[in-house]
Amino acid sequence: MSIESLWEDYVDETVKKLNLQIGYLKNELDTIHHTYERKLAHMEKAALEKFMQDLLPVLDDIWQGAVHDSSWAMVWGKLKNILSSHDIRVIDSVGMDFNPMEHQVVAMVEGERGSSGKVAEIIRPGYKMGDFLLRPALVKVYK
Repeated sequence: MSIESLWEDYVDETVKKLNLQIGYLKNELDTIHHTYERKLAHMEKAALEKFMQDLLPVLDDIWQGAVHDSSWAMVWGKLKNILSSHDIRVIDSVGMDFNPMEHQVVAMVEGERGSSGKVAEIIRPGYKMGDFLLRPALVKVYK
């Protein structure tokens, strides 16, 4: 074997090792990037959830105003649209079947035939953020 042949073998082997190390580092960087993205998304969701929990009493006041005053109803409608754009849904399902995953019964009331088990009245709306229940709706349900 000549020195040039040994040198070429050494260079080839070194290049292979460096390419392998580059591959490992790239995979490690991808893993770190994905972990960071997941943690960031989790932190954003947690911050929005905390903000929404703090905002619920204000939303309740606006909802109460909308129930009694048409000018507040317009504000409530706009606010529901804003919440919806952030994947936050208001649970105000009068006439729908009672759902123990979204509703909390505070009273049972007499109803028409065939209305048994349906939500008769919303006492306080509930809220969902995506699939996560922020707070159940307080409802009256037909017997």
